[in-house]
Parts: sequence; C-alpha cells; structure tokens
Amino acid sequence: MDLERLRKDMKNIDWSPVCTANDINTMVEYLTTALIKINDMYAPIRPVRIKLALALWLSVTELNTANKTFLTPTSFSKCKILRKLCKRMCLDVKRRYIHDSEFIQIIQSQV
Repeated sequence: MDLERLRKDMKNIDWSPVCTANDINTMVEYLTTALIKINDMYAPIRPVRIKLALALWLSVTELNTANKTFLTPTSFSKCKILRKLCKRMCLDVKRRYIHDSEFIQIIQSQV
C-alpha cells in the first residue's frame, strides 16, 4: 500500500459539501461515502476462497492401503464417506468463521 498516495487522497477530499450541508445527516453521509470510496481503492474487499484440506487424518493412499489389508469393501466406502463428511464440516466451520469476522469488522467500521 502506498501510504503517501493514501495521505494525498485523504487530503484532497472535497469538504465544501460538508460545510454547506443543512443537517448533520447529510454531512455524515457525504463524509462516509468519501471515506469508503478511498478505502475501496486502497483496501478492496476480496472474496476468500477456502481450499480443501489435503487430508484430515488419512490420505487416499493410506485409505487404499488400509482397504487392501484391513477393511472390507463396505467399510472402506463408509470410511471414505465419513472422511468427505468431516472435510465438508471443517470447511463450513472455516467459512462461517471468516464470514462472521468480516461481518463484524464491517459493522464496527460503519459505527
């Protein structure tokens, strides 16, 4: 982030609409809009992509080895289903955490 450009853009905010506004709500609305516009230029909100975990407790190779030695075909398929379910649940928890933390930050920045 170029702090000098940020400072320059913050100094170049046009204050005349704030000074000539009739009520405080119009002043706050204009100033908020100007600050959010500058904030979006220097720190835009980007979507977060959650990557799947490579392995939670067993890799596919380990599952195949276990299938050959210990597991029956039905228990192997159940193990794979449980593994996928666990991965999906972990991803959902990560997504909720990121969404909640971004939501809280946005609300706090607007107050």
